[in-house]
Amino acid sequence: MALLALLKILFLLAVVGISLYSLIGYKSRRRQSRQALSSLQRESVSIRRLDPGEREALLPHLRRPEKPGKALTLDSEEVFVLEGAYQQHGLESNGNKTLHDTIGGVEVLLPYDARLFLTQDNRAEVVFADNLAAVVRLNDEFILLEGRERDQRRAQADDQWQSGVRGEIGDVFDVDDGAQSDDEARRRRVDIVDQRDETEAEIFAREGRGLGLLSGLFWLLGFAGLWIASWSQLDGSRPLWLAGGLISIALALWLFWRPWKPGPARKVNVVSGALDLHLIRLEEGGQAVSAGVTLGDKLPFDLPAHWRPHVQLEEGRTVEAELRVDDHGVVRWDRHLSLDKEVRQVPPVFWGRHLTLAILGGLALLGALLASAAPSADLALAWSALTQHGPRQYGDAEALMAQPPGYATPVSLRGSGRCQVRREGGAPLVDCRRIRWGGAQPAGDTKLNDETAQALIDGEFLNLSRDPRLEMLALLQGNRDPKTRPMLVKDLPAVVALVDRACPEAMSQYRSARPCDLLRWEMVKVVKLPRESQPGDWAAFHDAVLRASTDAAQNDAQGTPDEAGQPMPGVILHHHVDKLLGYAREAGFQRADKAVRRLADEIIDSQTGGVVIQVPEPIRQGAPSEQSAGQVWRQMVALAGASGQTRFQIDGVVVRRGETADGAVRLEVDTRQRLDQPWPALVRSAWLLLAAALLLVHAPLAWRFRMTRRRRQQALAELYGWSADQR
Repeated sequence: MALLALLKILFLLAVVGISLYSLIGYKSRRRQSRQALSSLQRESVSIRRLDPGEREALLPHLRRPEKPGKALTLDSEEVFVLEGAYQQHGLESNGNKTLHDTIGGVEVLLPYDARLFLTQDNRAEVVFADNLAAVVRLNDEFILLEGRERDQRRAQADDQWQSGVRGEIGDVFDVDDGAQSDDEARRRRVDIVDQRDETEAEIFAREGRGLGLLSGLFWLLGFAGLWIASWSQLDGSRPLWLAGGLISIALALWLFWRPWKPGPARKVNVVSGALDLHLIRLEEGGQAVSAGVTLGDKLPFDLPAHWRPHVQLEEGRTVEAELRVDDHGVVRWDRHLSLDKEVRQVPPVFWGRHLTLAILGGLALLGALLASAAPSADLALAWSALTQHGPRQYGDAEALMAQPPGYATPVSLRGSGRCQVRREGGAPLVDCRRIRWGGAQPAGDTKLNDETAQALIDGEFLNLSRDPRLEMLALLQGNRDPKTRPMLVKDLPAVVALVDRACPEAMSQYRSARPCDLLRWEMVKVVKLPRESQPGDWAAFHDAVLRASTDAAQNDAQGTPDEAGQPMPGVILHHHVDKLLGYAREAGFQRADKAVRRLADEIIDSQTGGVVIQVPEPIRQGAPSEQSAGQVWRQMVALAGASGQTRFQIDGVVVRRGETADGAVRLEVDTRQRLDQPWPALVRSAWLLLAAALLLVHAPLAWRFRMTRRRRQQALAELYGWSADQR
């Protein structure tokens, strides 16, 4: 979480830094532009004055680029020369983009179509307005009054195109009629022959059926509502979320499967003109890579994508086409290609919308599986809630075996049973998630038959005694806690010898988890040697104890009267004893591993009859999932005795029924479901089934229509007579 928070902070700082850098750069460029303008005003000399016609034509365009509603005021009517390269810069904020044009570093206003006459190096005649320079003449090609005339002719041509008035579309740019040949005039000419409305088939080709995104959105909202309604902690608000989710899903179904109705028909102009090709060249190398095509020199058009490879665009060839007014999209080409004809004879196939819902269904199915702890139990409880009333109650195994419950049956079981012994990876394990109710009494030999192991398990090897002198010394040092009372470990050499017999294997260099290593490390840590410096590992501890024992034996032989000849004792604090004895028991059971496995095999063989019930969680509180050898042994000894049964109360739903290898009835009961609250399971089941249905319906349809689309391409080739290599 800390790393995620740090990444968010770094991302925010990066965004803020980039924004500040862009803003500073933008302000710097604006400042440089104003400085360049001031320098131009100081150093340049007026070449003429603005005439009244130019002033009138310029006034509508005197607006700030960043504030189009604010008019600019001319500083004077003096005209100056501005030369330099053209550049454009700007700033984007909250989706709004402001662009500024500059020539020679001075920000300029480009009225009408002056932008069409820009080159790399420019010579402009400008007038100053506030902090800007308005262009009135550019590169001896753009003249302000001519630009206004072209704008008027452009508006007239657009009005004619929108209204569909028959006749030649007027030229925007002046053409010297005497200088152009008849062939050139023919190539420039474009006539509107007629105007009509789109046909229903043409509307269908334009609108299509979409990708199902809107329907998918409502499916997504519906699944979100079901997910929230499946929360077990909801009370009164569950019906609202459930109703909202189901309404969204119903709306999604209607949006997807509703009959298609055509939208408003658009206008279509029937036009005639010659094709005009314009080669587009790369800056580097100057090689033509594509061509722009228009009707005449004025009317661009957009062919349908599947027509483009088959339409021959020959320079100067006169064609008749039908174009939509608003986007210049072609609906019929040269009396041969027709969207209306192909839609009626070879209807389009929309397979992407099915793919969208199939993907959504797969994701929703995955979400349903992840949201449920046990999908099969949800389905079982939902089925039970819809078909049955209340759980079936059993108080003894015989009644259950006489009438065993079936799948999806809610049950309430009361009785006493035994945890089952099984092997996991070769090691025995007492599994309290599997309970045998009734059946034969488990039996086995509960004796270890190993004195060394038994001594470690019983704890008798650690001969402890109280020593008044040590206790008094502890009191003098201020230690009055009984848990830290020092005690003597008598005959420490015998204890060390017993550990050596129980653990003959070499000790690990590190603190491993083996019981013998834990026992030896613990002894080194907690058993103090009064007459020796405390060793750091078992080998040094072992040598110190044996050395002290040898010295004591020599003192005995020499008849030394003091306590030096006594077997060496150790000192241990009272609160360390239980932990040391616990490690000793585990080491003992490890040594007695054969006895543990033997008893496990005997109990496993004797586990027969009755009913085996499997539940998700152990019925015995505190039963560890990973058991030591000592825990397994003690539990198996208890199972083989009269006290091995455990009272249980199991309420849940049967999700599986079968038989064990010994012929006993086997039930798998999911206890995570509340029998008195089936609504969460019902909602999750509905979510699961709806997602599965969405995937199973739309995935095959997407595949089927994908194949149909290929067949449609073949049919179009036959309809239009396209060659096989063009398909």
